[in-house]
Amino acid sequence: MEETTLFNNLVLPTAWNIDDKSQFINIDSNGLKLNYTNPNGYKAVVIRANNPIPSQCGLFYFEVEITNEGKNGMIGVGYCTKQSDISIDDFMPGQRCREDMENRENEEDKPWGCAYHGDDGHLFCSGSGKPYSKPYGPTYSAGDTIGCYLNLRNNDKMIFYTKNGVNIGFACYLPNKFDYLKNKLYPCIGLRSQDASVEANFGHNKFKYLMMTNDGIGKELWEACWINSKTFDQYVDKLKNKPSDTSALISRGKAYLITGRYKEACEDLTGLIRSLIKKGEKDLTGLIGLLTKEKEDLTDLIRSRITKKNLVGLIRLLMKENDGDYEEEEEENDSDDEEEEEENDDDEEENDGDDEEEEEENDSDDEEEEDLISSLIRWRTKKEDLGLIRLPIKEEEGEDKKKEEKEENDDHKTKEEMIKKLEKSITNLIKLKNLLEIALKYRGEINYIVETYDESISDLYDLLEVKPDDAWAKEILGLLEEFNTESENF
Repeated sequence: MEETTLFNNLVLPTAWNIDDKSQFINIDSNGLKLNYTNPNGYKAVVIRANNPIPSQCGLFYFEVEITNEGKNGMIGVGYCTKQSDISIDDFMPGQRCREDMENRENEEDKPWGCAYHGDDGHLFCSGSGKPYSKPYGPTYSAGDTIGCYLNLRNNDKMIFYTKNGVNIGFACYLPNKFDYLKNKLYPCIGLRSQDASVEANFGHNKFKYLMMTNDGIGKELWEACWINSKTFDQYVDKLKNKPSDTSALISRGKAYLITGRYKEACEDLTGLIRSLIKKGEKDLTGLIGLLTKEKEDLTDLIRSRITKKNLVGLIRLLMKENDGDYEEEEEENDSDDEEEEEENDDDEEENDGDDEEEEEENDSDDEEEEDLISSLIRWRTKKEDLGLIRLPIKEEEGEDKKKEEKEENDDHKTKEEMIKKLEKSITNLIKLKNLLEIALKYRGEINYIVETYDESISDLYDLLEVKPDDAWAKEILGLLEEFNTESENF
C-alpha cells in the first residue's frame, strides 16, 4: 500500500497493513475495508495500520464505520504496539497485553494496547489495572461510526472515543513512562464476530466528528494543531492580538479544544458568546424599532422574514439573555427602581401566561409568529421604560400641517429605507445565528467532556433554541439523561 506524507513530511497511518494480519481477515484493494472470515467465529484477530503514529505528531484521529457487526458484535477499535503479537489470532486489543507486560523483563519489549468494544461498550486497556476492562460507553453496531482520538501534545497523554460524531468522553491515559511507546503505537482493529466487516477513514474523507476537521478554523492553524511545535503557539499569539474579532475567537477556541486545552477554549468561547449577544442586541433593537402601528404591512414583512430565515429561536434567546444581563445591572440600582422593575416583570409574566393559554388553544404557526411580534413589542417597551435602549422620539400631534403632508409624500421613500434597514438587521442576525450555533456547540461539548453537566445541558438547550433540528445536541442530551438515570438508580 502506498505511503503518503503529511505535515512536515511525517509518515502517518493511511491504510491497514496487508502484511500484518490474520489469515481470517480479508482486506479490499484500497486497504481500508476489512471483513472477518473465520466460519466458526471463535478466533480473536487483530490488524494494525501500515505505519505507526510518529511521536512528533501531537494529535492523531481516525474513524471506523461498522458495516456489519457480525454474529455477536465483538469488535474492538483502538491502538496497540506491534510487540503485542505473540499470536495475532489469540487476543483482542488491550486484553492479552497485560499478561505479556508482566512476562517481559525488557522495558522496550513490553506491549501496550487499548480498545473500545462494540458488543458490551467496555474499554479494554493494558494499563488500566485489574480488571483490565471497565464500562465505558454505549454499544455500537452496523451503521455506527467510531472515532479514536490520541493526544500526545499534553503532559497527560490520553485517548477518547466518539460515536457518530459525538464525543463519548475520556477513555484512558497512556503509561507515565511513555518513551518506550514512541513511534510504536498503531491504530488497530480487533475482531471476533462471524461475518463482521468495517471500513476505516484515516483522513482521506471528511470525519463525522467535526472537531477533527478544519471547519470554522484556518487551515494553517488547523495543521499547526497536529504538530507538537512552536508553530501552534505562534498562530495563537497572532489571534490574541484580535480580541474582538469573532473569527479569531472561534478559531482559537476550536484550536484549544482540539488540543485538549479545555479551560482556555471555554474562556474564548464564553467571550465569543458574550460578544455575539451584545452585537445581537444592537440588531434586535434596530429590528423592533421598525415595528410601528402606522406601517402594518412592514410588520407583516418583518414577521415573514423572521420565519423564512428561522430566526424565531435566536430572537427569543437574545431577549432571554439580554433580560438576564439587565436584571444583574438593575440589582445595583435603588430599591424604588428595583420595585418598579419587579412590577414590570410581574406584568410581563402575566402577559406571558395569557399568551401561553392562547397558544394552547391554537397551535398554528401564524399565532406563534404573532406572539413573537407581541413579545418583541413588549420587550422594547420594557427596555424603553427602563431607559436601556433609546428609540426615535415620536413627534407631537398638532405640528405644522405642511410638514405632515411632506412626510406623507415621502412615505414611499421612507419605507424603502426602512426595508433596507430591516434587511441589514436580518442579514446580521443570520451571521450571528451561524456563529452562535458553533460557539454553543463547542462550549457544550467542553462542559460535557470535563463533566460540568449542568452547564453543558444549558448550552445544548440554548443551541436547540437557535437550531431545533440539531441531531448532535439531541444525542448528547440523550446521553446525559441516561447518565442521570443511572446515577439516580445507583
